Amino acid sequence: VCPVKNGCAWRLSGAPAATVRARKMPKFETTARFARGRIVDRLREGPAEDAAIAAMLPDLHGERAGEYLSGLLRDGLVERDGDLWRLPGSNATGG
Repeated sequence: VCPVKNGCAWRLSGAPAATVRARKMPKFETTARFARGRIVDRLREGPAEDAAIAAMLPDLHGERAGEYLSGLLRDGLVERDGDLWRLPGSNATGG
């Protein structure tokens, strides 16, 4: 029970339906979050070069692999080891 229902402008105007439409969310597979997750998942198998990481991503994300890797590096989620990317704490041969 609402204590102000008798003075509520929305109720007094007939309780109209909302006029603001909900924003349509993009498909998860099209987001950077999806691609970054795939990169981290791939690096669980062991270190990989830029080209291998870009190649395993869907076409939509492949050309942005460097951007995603830079962000993951900045966030401390991956490390650069020469020409290879790896997860923090893993050795050069993986694991």
